[in-house]
Amino acid sequence: LLVDEKGQKNLFDSRVLVERTLVRDAALRATHKDIQNLRKALEANYNAIDDSTEFYRTDIEFHRALYCVGDNPIFSAVHEAYTSWLKPHWISTPHSSARNEANYNAHETIMNAILDRNPDAAETALEAHLNASWDGSEFKP
Repeated sequence: LLVDEKGQKNLFDSRVLVERTLVRDAALRATHKDIQNLRKALEANYNAIDDSTEFYRTDIEFHRALYCVGDNPIFSAVHEAYTSWLKPHWISTPHSSARNEANYNAHETIMNAILDRNPDAAETALEAHLNASWDGSEFKP
């Protein structure tokens, strides 16, 4: 699955499916602690916009916080697997402060939907973010 673009895309598509469910769940039942973890990760993500290596690390942490809502170690392990499997795609994509800022803005939109306790908006924002991140469409005029 990791050898070619099609296999990586299949993995990515499964990640989208999993994360759509996770953000819906987070919007419905994230605890105060979960929200604090998401806010902390989002703030670190914002502070790293101008450093793509650090931004990648904080991007992973923001998504990890989503996988940790509900404190189920299975989801944490799944997140680690996706991070490892999909790293080659990230390495091959262009990096810039503008791209990082667009991804941060998408994370903020997801966070706001979770704070609003709106699972439909959280799912829509997450799906748009991941799909745009995959193909870079948020940077096309």
